[in-house]
Amino acid sequence: MRLRCASSWLALAALVVIAGCSESSSNGPRTTQGNGGGSTTTTGGGGSGGGTGGSGVGGTIGGLDPGKEAGPVEASACFTCKPAVGQYCGAIGEGCTRKTLQCGMVCDVPGYTCKGGGVDNLCGAQPDSGVCELTVCDKGPAGKYCGKVDNGCGTEMDCGGCPAGFDCGGAGTPNVCGVMPDAGTCTTNCNPPGGTYCGDVGNGCGGTLRCPTTCPGTFTCGGAGANGVCGAPFDSGMCPTQTVCDQGISGKLCGSVGDGCGGQMDCGGCPAGWSCGAAGQPGVCGATPPTCTLNVCNPPGGLLCGDVGDGCGGKLSCNPTCPAPQTCGVRQSGVCGTPCPLCNQVPTCSEASVTTISGKVVTARATGADPVPRASVYIPNIALGAKLGPIMPGATCDRCQPLTQDVALASAISNADGTFVIQGNIPAGTGIPLVVQLGKWRYETTIDVQPCTNNALPDGVARLPRTQSEGNIPLTALSTGNVDSLECILRKIGVADTEFGNPGGAGRIHFYKNNGANYDTATPNQAALVGTPAVMEGYDQILFPCEGSQTNETAAALTNFTSYTSKGGRAFATHFSYTWLYMNGGFATAGTWAPSNNNPTSPLIANIDLMQPKGQDFATWLGIVGALSNAMPPQVSIADPRRNLNAIPANQGGVRWIYADTSPPPLVQHATFDTPIIVPPDPDRVCGRVIYSDFHVANSNNNGLTFPAECPSADLTPQEKILEYMLFDLASCIGDPPPTKPPPPPP
Repeated sequence: MRLRCASSWLALAALVVIAGCSESSSNGPRTTQGNGGGSTTTTGGGGSGGGTGGSGVGGTIGGLDPGKEAGPVEASACFTCKPAVGQYCGAIGEGCTRKTLQCGMVCDVPGYTCKGGGVDNLCGAQPDSGVCELTVCDKGPAGKYCGKVDNGCGTEMDCGGCPAGFDCGGAGTPNVCGVMPDAGTCTTNCNPPGGTYCGDVGNGCGGTLRCPTTCPGTFTCGGAGANGVCGAPFDSGMCPTQTVCDQGISGKLCGSVGDGCGGQMDCGGCPAGWSCGAAGQPGVCGATPPTCTLNVCNPPGGLLCGDVGDGCGGKLSCNPTCPAPQTCGVRQSGVCGTPCPLCNQVPTCSEASVTTISGKVVTARATGADPVPRASVYIPNIALGAKLGPIMPGATCDRCQPLTQDVALASAISNADGTFVIQGNIPAGTGIPLVVQLGKWRYETTIDVQPCTNNALPDGVARLPRTQSEGNIPLTALSTGNVDSLECILRKIGVADTEFGNPGGAGRIHFYKNNGANYDTATPNQAALVGTPAVMEGYDQILFPCEGSQTNETAAALTNFTSYTSKGGRAFATHFSYTWLYMNGGFATAGTWAPSNNNPTSPLIANIDLMQPKGQDFATWLGIVGALSNAMPPQVSIADPRRNLNAIPANQGGVRWIYADTSPPPLVQHATFDTPIIVPPDPDRVCGRVIYSDFHVANSNNNGLTFPAECPSADLTPQEKILEYMLFDLASCIGDPPPTKPPPPPP
């Protein structure tokens, strides 16, 4: 028996038993003189993978010479009509005397007739009669007969020679390809790496290896259908580890390998540029440089650990210890990863019936909620019943990053209409955690997931939070303005009134009075917000609605504003709040400012700028929510427009969203500035965002009012929906997500 194994560090053990004997037919005598010993062979794999074996079938191959007539007496050569194998018929010579044996014309084997196989005086049948089983010379991994042997139907056949390295009868068994036991290729271990033999099996040299007939665990002898190998049916659920041909980053098995249950499976060929066993590991796809790239233990996107593949089918030894909280192999063999409490609930489905989750992300409104684009929807990597950690408030560099498998098992990004489909490693069961996140807006809930089907969520399940207890609402400062009320947009998209209040309270929307509404008589003035850098930097976003007239800010406040936004803070200014921008460093040159120009005629029909990266998504969303005045080209109608920004110069740090060019000079109604302002722009170095709108939620007079008296109860107007979208954009991460880091290469 010859045993070949794949690399143990890949756990791709191949169990291949090369038999010592097999194929002894009981239907007819062998035609080649001699008897051999041995036992039935088998092929199988007890490990998680494997390679291929060599040749060498054994068995009792020997018998009678049916052509022997009456002749000279030969000692110890007497024949009988019914020897141990086969049956003579008619009159034949006795072989050891000159007498004749009368064997009759009736054959014992049903369907056999005298000379039925084409040989005089032998009971047999034609090979194509269906009565007998024709001998197969080459049994593949099980071995090969050689020379002239019984064909299994009462006559003989020529099985030819042996594979390279084997000789006919080389192990001492006639007509069986083998090698002598001292050739160094025989198997003497019943428990080789990758599996367990049982009973009498071939030893790979044409002999027999006698092993215990009992098997470990739930396996039984021949349980996978391979005689002489401990195993279980592949789909029985009793196999500790079933073989997967394509191991992803761990590599790919090829050819005939062990199925992990004591049987074999065909893993096919290898990817382009690789070949089966090319790196010296049978049953493992490999290559040699420069066709392949040798691994390192700290590749981009992850950290390898322990003994892993070197990327070319060989071995690489890495540190077996991973940095906390990661553990070696917790999610993928040979790769450092964070524990995954729900991974064992991910079902195995066919390609035609995968587990998915579909739905639509909307705002927090109880009725009439608008879709939320570009939100992340994901299954977090937490245990059932657990919650994500808190999001710390304040100005931080919130750049877009892909969700890694340590953070999310599966995820999707909502489209312009809010729809999404989550695919991938989705756990099934009740109470599966689901997260909707847009910047620092985060809503946490649980859902029930059925395996191997699409789970369509009802409207309103995937939404933004109404209260802080549902996840996280960005900590927002509001400097109230007399003629604009941005706070009312937050209220209309579903933020609960309990989340509005004064600084230091439990709410997430903090009032500071400029010259607009109060929360109550204790509401502090704007100076308490903008006069101290630490106060501004404690907020995620700050809203500066129009105060009704131009009031220039102090130099210290402008410096604090620039510092806050450069560190990742977000700010939203409308109309006269251009005073935070038009004479403030890089903001001054990022736009062509024209304060106090004559206002254009109301309503203004303005264009959506489709040339900027998010322009098409913006136009699509406005069309979905009914905020466009014209679909093509996409345009909006703006009531009470203002003219304070004529243009956004190229490469100065600003982005134009809404503009009009119907009368000279052209004007910009909406623009954004990613911060810090860098000329020429460097998208990899920006962290914050400032939004400027040269129009209001609605003209009003809010001074002296107490929240929510300044907020109309009517639904969002088309103009307010423009500002609603901009609040989404204000909260969004900065920049496009970088390409997902490649996973560690195959160990």
